[in-house]
This record gives sequence, structure tokens and C-alpha cells, in this order.
Amino acid sequence: MSGPRLRLEGKKCVVTGGGARGGIGRAIVETFLREGGAQVAFCDINRERGGSEVEMALRGGCRFFHCDVSDPGSVESFSRAVKEHFSGTLHVLVNNAGISRYERFEDITYESWRRVLETDLSGTFLVTKALLPMMRGGGGGR
Repeated sequence: MSGPRLRLEGKKCVVTGGGARGGIGRAIVETFLREGGAQVAFCDINRERGGSEVEMALRGGCRFFHCDVSDPGSVESFSRAVKEHFSGTLHVLVNNAGISRYERFEDITYESWRRVLETDLSGTFLVTKALLPMMRGGGGGR
């Protein structure tokens, strides 16, 4: 017996960090598409993880955008593109983009630490702030 299905019919969804095969974001994108009826836009800092190969692999209803969530200018460009793509409406935002450093604590540099914070924390702030007007205006974003 399968569990309850997501109710995404007609919903417009954004997932950050959705490009890496085997990654959590990619699994979220695939799940949204598998549930059917959702339009999904996802972004990744790595252009090679997105684009036509991923879009085709995910079978339509999906659009890739390049975005570095830690860069305000990149997020602004991403939000404008998403607004145009979804005609100003957004129902679901998944802030998944994040990075990790696999180093011993005493070997982590301040620059490396800052990069993690900028991506994981500031990225969530920047994307949410940029897309929140679309969610509020679109009838109940989450």
C-alpha cells in the first residue's frame, strides 16, 4: 500500500539546489513531478547539473535556472526569471541549496566557514525574500 499522495495539481513549485544526481533537492524535484500536475522550477549553482539534460530526464513540467543563492544579484535574476516563468504566482518554495565542508575543525579557514554560512543561511534568506511576494500574491504559498 502506498502512502498519501501530494496534492500538487496546478501548483507552481521552486526548489533550490535541485540539480545534483543523488541529492536531496533532485529527489524533491523528481517527487513533485512524479506526483503529477505540478510545474517545477529548480536552480543550481552548477550549470552542468541543470539545463536540457536534466529537464529531459525529468520529463517535462520542469525548468532549470542557474543561480548562486549566496549572491544577491544572482538571486535577483533568478527571481525575475521565475516570476516571468510562473506569471507571478508561486505556491511552494523549498530552500534546499546548501554546502558542507568535510574538514577537521582546526583546518577550516574563515573564508570556507563564511562560504557555508552565505550559502546555507544567507541563501535561504535571499531566495525567500525575493520570492515571498509571489507566494503571498498567488493564493497561499508555503
